[in-house]
Amino acid sequence: MKTRYSPSRRNFYPLDTDYSDLPEDVVDVPLSEYLRVMNRAPDEQFDYVDGEFVISKIPGPTPEQIRADALAEVRAQRAPMLDALDGIANRAFRAGDMETSEAADVAANALLDITVWPAFLSAQTYEDMKAAIMARYRQIAAAAPESVQVVFKEVFG
Repeated sequence: MKTRYSPSRRNFYPLDTDYSDLPEDVVDVPLSEYLRVMNRAPDEQFDYVDGEFVISKIPGPTPEQIRADALAEVRAQRAPMLDALDGIANRAFRAGDMETSEAADVAANALLDITVWPAFLSAQTYEDMKAAIMARYRQIAAAAPESVQVVFKEVFG
């Protein structure tokens, strides 16, 4: 048995259905090839090359895409921490507590630099990037006074 396939539309057209406007490039293909394509694994894709169906793994994200996703997550997670540190610094400054104000500013600057942290930049997997960021959060928090560490408590759980 056979069915039809259009490479330009990447669509199958069963023989038992009457189509009024089939694509010009439609070709007959064995039903077994149709079934092979339709039963491919979820992480596979198909192409039609030189009259043959080729099934291959769907490529994963590039390291650049992984890093961009991790950066977007870091920036989203970091934004409320920066807001909180800004609030702590301003309140401490107005109260004359320069030590806390400066500590909050130091922590905020470290958070801003986290996207260029060497351990993050050298990581190749999302998990390693996330681990590098969490390790850096812990370093920043550990270097800060308790009044500033409170900002990091939600991140650490």
